[in-house]
Amino acid sequence: MGESRPGIASLQQWLDASPTPFHVVESARQVLIQGGFVEQLSLSDELSPKGFLAVDGAIVAWSLAGPRAPFRIIGAHTDSPNLRIQPNPDMVSNGWAQLGIEIYGGVLLNSWLDRDLSLAGRVVTRDGTVSLFDAQIPLARVPQLAIHL
Repeated sequence: MGESRPGIASLQQWLDASPTPFHVVESARQVLIQGGFVEQLSLSDELSPKGFLAVDGAIVAWSLAGPRAPFRIIGAHTDSPNLRIQPNPDMVSNGWAQLGIEIYGGVLLNSWLDRDLSLAGRVVTRDGTVSLFDAQIPLARVPQLAIHL
């Protein structure tokens, strides 16, 4: 096998660091800050010449180079089909611990069945603190049931 190119390696690192839309926005946020962009808390504030606004799973960045330079704006919608854990998801049935989930987006269900799945996302504590979470280990499985069940 040949050596992987730097672009492929950085893409793999990006994907590994970005398992959810919230993680994608955080990854993009870090890249923009390193590139000299300023995070705006609101679009009602005076715009920085190089700035961005991150809200939930969306991020918009812009660069105002000067009065005669073109206005450049880049936006991203970062979500993808996934299985989302519902609030108060704990269930036990016939001795099996289960999580209540909901389908988000156009999920091809067969691709999720009978494979090890991890958990990742945004956690909000009772005091309102928001943190990103990525277990990075298999914790769950959606079983493929026999057709007659």
